[in-house]
Amino acid sequence: MKFLTILVALAATPTAATASETDVANPDAVRSMISAKVSSEIGAQWVPTALKIAQIESRMQCNPRGNTRHHGIFQVGDPARFGISPSAAHTCSGGIAAGVAHMASCIRMGANNARRMMICHNAGNPFARRVERAYRIALR
Repeated sequence: MKFLTILVALAATPTAATASETDVANPDAVRSMISAKVSSEIGAQWVPTALKIAQIESRMQCNPRGNTRHHGIFQVGDPARFGISPSAAHTCSGGIAAGVAHMASCIRMGANNARRMMICHNAGNPFARRVERAYRIALR
């Protein structure tokens, strides 16, 4: 009986992939997830900047490949600073949460426009020259 109860509980437990996680191949779904999180956490005025950062950093991919030092769609260097594990930052929702938390910390440090936000977000990046050029183009 105990085995059956555990089996039923496991079957009823939702899987890690939520509906929003399964839509990650759809860039429009990712953009709307970012827009909603940014609007609710730091304000709608930061949505265009957040979308530009995510586009530059990961091309709107929730789990980009290649760089092991940075995590998730916003390529945050240490998501644990914001209470998000590195593995969770590779999901869409976790990566967006880490990126928005990083943006909020940049705002607290004085980033009051898109240029300063992008400078703050890119601080400490070993690929800074390439990324800075992409940010300059995005700010035009």
